[in-house]
Amino acid sequence: MKARAFWLPLAGLSVFLVLNVADIAIADDDDPPVSVLGAEATVTVSPEAVTKSGIASARPSIVPWRKLVPAYGYVLNATQLITLVSDYADMKARLESMQAQQTLARAKLDRDKGLYRDRQNISQEQFQETTARFQSNSAMVKAEQVRVNNALNIIRQQFGSVISDATEKNTIFITQLLQQQVVLVKVTLPPDTDLPTPPSQADVTDYGNTGGHGTMLHYLSPVTMTDPAIQGRSFFYFASAESQLVAGMNVSVLLPTEEEHPGIRIPASAIIWLQGKSWIYRDNGHGKFTRLPLTTDVPDREGGYLIQDTPGQITHETQIVIEGTQLLLSEEFRAQLESGDDDD
Repeated sequence: MKARAFWLPLAGLSVFLVLNVADIAIADDDDPPVSVLGAEATVTVSPEAVTKSGIASARPSIVPWRKLVPAYGYVLNATQLITLVSDYADMKARLESMQAQQTLARAKLDRDKGLYRDRQNISQEQFQETTARFQSNSAMVKAEQVRVNNALNIIRQQFGSVISDATEKNTIFITQLLQQQVVLVKVTLPPDTDLPTPPSQADVTDYGNTGGHGTMLHYLSPVTMTDPAIQGRSFFYFASAESQLVAGMNVSVLLPTEEEHPGIRIPASAIIWLQGKSWIYRDNGHGKFTRLPLTTDVPDREGGYLIQDTPGQITHETQIVIEGTQLLLSEEFRAQLESGDDDD
């Protein structure tokens, strides 16, 4: 087998492509040399072309990296919870009003009791009316207290003690919920997966078919009922209503584990997408740039992705191209096309 070399123009300067394939080939004597190493593509660029084309390389920054557990997310319609919380608030307000009336009735009863016993300054009939009014108020307070407790128990049964306690204390979260400033997300683990402690934060990595990612979820409480379709442990998380999460939306969620490892951040400018996969170019020095696959399991909120620092692959000491990756890919494609034309 004979390999044909090809010379490429890049910013008016000399460029040739080193394509690594499975077989080793020897270039023609009148062609530039082509080295063959495995299955990676290496673009070789003259120093002048690197400078003129604005190709820049740098070492990736070091960041903490944690293994992530994928989970299923469903954005809940909070109408039912909002209705329950609103009903509870109304009942609680009525109860407090009745309790205030009962306090006044108690004070009047104590006063009339003293007047009746002190030389009967009020009639027996007046004293009996005051007593009956107090007893009626007491009965209404007890009945309303039962309704308030029942309303709170319904919230506890359907949404857990954390949300019911927040409702009872009227926390900031409840205020935000009633004002529709937050959305609830039910996050369910796969059936064969468990987390001893759910993380305080999680990331939404995909909005259904929109491809969005980077929304942060905040842990709220465990879910009281198992999802019948998945049969995994579930948790309530919440996010800002500005996150564009809409009720009824299915999302992919990543939950970080507690185990931490050294990691590196790959900026968005360093990443190219080809045939549904992501790649970066490693700067080998002397104008040689090798395209390497990149895992995209962990998106970075600042853009790009986080990966584990893996010796022998991509590490914090690897020089990666952060500017000019699309130019290198274009030159690689052009070389492949010219190589095909030469073979014909």
